[in-house]
Amino acid sequence: MEPGTARALGVLIAAALIPACGNKGSGRDGGEDVIEEDAIEEAADAPDPDAGDVDDMEVEAGSWDEPFAWTSDEAHECPAAVGPDDRYAELLAAAGLDRTAGLSRALYESFGGRLARDPTRLDVFHDLAEDPERIPCWTANLSARADAAVASDHPRAAVIAQSAAELGRVLTVGGRLPDVDGEAPLLEAIRAVHAAAGAAFDAEAEVRDAAAAVPVPVQRAAALILLAAVEARETLDLAMQVMGDTERLPQYYAYGSGGWLPGSGEIDPDVPWDAGMFLGSDEGSGRLFTGAVKLAQAVDEADLEAAAVDEVFSFSAATPWGLVQL
Repeated sequence: MEPGTARALGVLIAAALIPACGNKGSGRDGGEDVIEEDAIEEAADAPDPDAGDVDDMEVEAGSWDEPFAWTSDEAHECPAAVGPDDRYAELLAAAGLDRTAGLSRALYESFGGRLARDPTRLDVFHDLAEDPERIPCWTANLSARADAAVASDHPRAAVIAQSAAELGRVLTVGGRLPDVDGEAPLLEAIRAVHAAAGAAFDAEAEVRDAAAAVPVPVQRAAALILLAAVEARETLDLAMQVMGDTERLPQYYAYGSGGWLPGSGEIDPDVPWDAGMFLGSDEGSGRLFTGAVKLAQAVDEADLEAAAVDEVFSFSAATPWGLVQL
């Protein structure tokens, strides 16, 4: 493995298991899912906190060993004070409008049906639609919260937790991750995947021999993320039982990423058996986000710098949920 290649190790291992979520014990199409290392790119560098409003935001640091409720602060007080150079008023006047411009809730309700009561509409929508002057300040806070998450000591996990909060799902995150300091952490993690899938680990001897050639720092990083993936997979399965028809899991996983537009013919928000895929709930999307945060926490906490070794090695092991390849 070239130096730096293992920096992408965490995302590689996680991706190898989570997307292949058909029925437990088999991959989505009944085969093995191979995730190539060169498909994983390094995350962008965190922005300079001095460049924006990050210093004004509360950043959780060193608190991930114990579960905590995700919170976020506002960097800007809204509504913002109107200064002498009121460009918004000038723009409104040029269009023959004043500060009463906006789309009222009553207007939406007058249409009836889903336009009046769209279950996927966020709570903040009508506040901003009725008073567009609030949009810049709300957007500035949205951006500042994202910047604070990226600048934190768990940037991947924080970004997902903050994204969930923006969608109305306040999560409990954190908690100590499994210990991976054993003599054969990679083997033990792959054994845990088989156990979670309810499948026999028939190739344990072969995997043990192959894993022995993998440098220990790489094993530990991979094992940490594999074990977090097992936990994330459990929350994913529970979420999908709430969000959709379990008999349609192949359709959700095959077409979900490209089928969110109405009329796609594959997944339709206007039919009862698919509607839950578009609705937020603590039991559905909340669990989905919680599992994703746990997985991202493992990537954040895996010692990927130590895993950037000079040794050349190759490792491949099949699991019921996909192929682990290093």
